[in-house]
Amino acid sequence: MDYGTLSRHVLDVSLGVQEGERIWINGWDHTTRLVSNLAQECRERGCKVTTSLQSEASWLRSLKSGPTSSLENLSPDQRTLLEEIDSYIFTLGPRHTIDWREVPQERRSLATIWLLEENKLVRRWRAIASRRRIKMLGIEATLATKERANSLGLDFAPYEKSMYKGCLADSYLMAQQAKRLASILGKVASVRVTSSKGTDLRFNLDARPVELSHGLVTEEEIKSARPVFLPAGSVGATVDEESAAGAIVYDHPIRRWNGTIEGLRFHVSEGRITRWEASSGSSAFKEYLDSEEMDGDRFAFVGFGLNPELSLGYTQDDKVLGAVELNFGESVSRGGKNRGSRNFWGAISSANVTVDGQRIMKAGKLLV
Repeated sequence: MDYGTLSRHVLDVSLGVQEGERIWINGWDHTTRLVSNLAQECRERGCKVTTSLQSEASWLRSLKSGPTSSLENLSPDQRTLLEEIDSYIFTLGPRHTIDWREVPQERRSLATIWLLEENKLVRRWRAIASRRRIKMLGIEATLATKERANSLGLDFAPYEKSMYKGCLADSYLMAQQAKRLASILGKVASVRVTSSKGTDLRFNLDARPVELSHGLVTEEEIKSARPVFLPAGSVGATVDEESAAGAIVYDHPIRRWNGTIEGLRFHVSEGRITRWEASSGSSAFKEYLDSEEMDGDRFAFVGFGLNPELSLGYTQDDKVLGAVELNFGESVSRGGKNRGSRNFWGAISSANVTVDGQRIMKAGKLLV
């Protein structure tokens, strides 16, 4: 894997690092080579760099049974670094998929991996990051490990290749595409999504905030203290939660920590799933439904993939150019109204999409 090319893209394109910046690079213990390469690239640009690694074993042990104070509060070292740095780069992990059944229910919300979670530590972290205008970027490609590939039933080599190639997609081009789609998704409108595999879903947009993922740390992300992630490449919005009606056929496997679901089909009325079926892996979806007591079965979000370097069938289908993400469950954190603790999503390919009668996608090809 060419860590040098990825490191240069992260520093020069996504973060726009300048000489003299102070950068903190934090990784999981399986990402040492990438962390080291990023650090060397930083030094060559005249930056001051601090690196740190976290152990998967100690993190999981702490999550399962350690004192909650260690998971809710910034350590003195973390607080000191946040008060000094200009940019924060972190790799995603851990190496193995997490069996959440081994983590007590009341402790699951304490887990911090993405810096997007709604817990005390993240709120305290983001308060400092916002005040100090820290640029933050997470590298998701490091989720492509042999252990995760085995647990998800994936061939490791193409999985890893897709994830790392996806990090190098043209962020400027994706930003232009995202902006054009955002002008459509951010208004009140009626939408229809169909596919040759059987999807025929109607719902309404409701002028909700539009999410953009293009791999560039912009002023908006800095102000809101939200990290940018690589691979990037999507645009989407929450919807009128009670408006969805019709059928959804997910035409690619949906890979979750507790199993792979294939041939999943939903029938939806007034925004809720009325019945469903799957050709295999139905227990994985049933576990999700049974664990969500609030709005887990309510339609939440529509998104469009923009990344031409990612491939369908892995774990980033929502970002693959031409894919349409259809998402259920919790959406309050994204500007919606659905309450709960988790969400469920899958993507469909070769879709046709109209917004207020205007065709914006034909057979998976964007027309705007």
